Amino acid sequence: MTGHGVRNHRQSFHPKTSGTLQKPKYWKLIDCTQSPTGLPNTVGRQKKIHKLREERKPRKYTDTTKYREPHRAARREACLARNVWYRHKCEHLESLYNKHDAFNLYKVIKTFLGSKKFTNHNVDEQNVPIMVIYRKKQVWKQYITSMFGDDTRSEYVPYAANDGYSILPEEIEKALGKAKTGKITWTR
Repeated sequence: MTGHGVRNHRQSFHPKTSGTLQKPKYWKLIDCTQSPTGLPNTVGRQKKIHKLREERKPRKYTDTTKYREPHRAARREACLARNVWYRHKCEHLESLYNKHDAFNLYKVIKTFLGSKKFTNHNVDEQNVPIMVIYRKKQVWKQYITSMFGDDTRSEYVPYAANDGYSILPEEIEKALGKAKTGKITWTR
């Protein structure tokens, strides 16, 4: 049985070589926009998207109906360009896979996904993990001061009287009583 979605062992799973699968509509457009080198014509597409975006700028707050037309066209072109780019990347990966070139395949995948950043390690300026505790504390201190440091505040400490409490003991009792129960305590 070789119906839709079911294949026998002789059928190919690749959409280009499979007789049962149709090419997506945008592949025809992609084939038309290829440069002589075989790579997608991205420069012309970028210029077209930029031109459409420049067209829509003056109409943004004046006429929304005239703004929508170039906006939709620019979004459509951007989507098409993104699909072309992904298709080109996938074809390159498939060609490496078909050549059984695992080293370059994983190298391309690694560059495509970006370097993995570990969240459980502090690193120094050369991206070497720091294992010593006192050095970790220094790095965290630098990080916290860079995030929350305030250079505009002065180090001036207001005058503190040494001759007694700045707050009366009755006020302390009242504040503690209010904090514990949420009600005002009795006064003498």
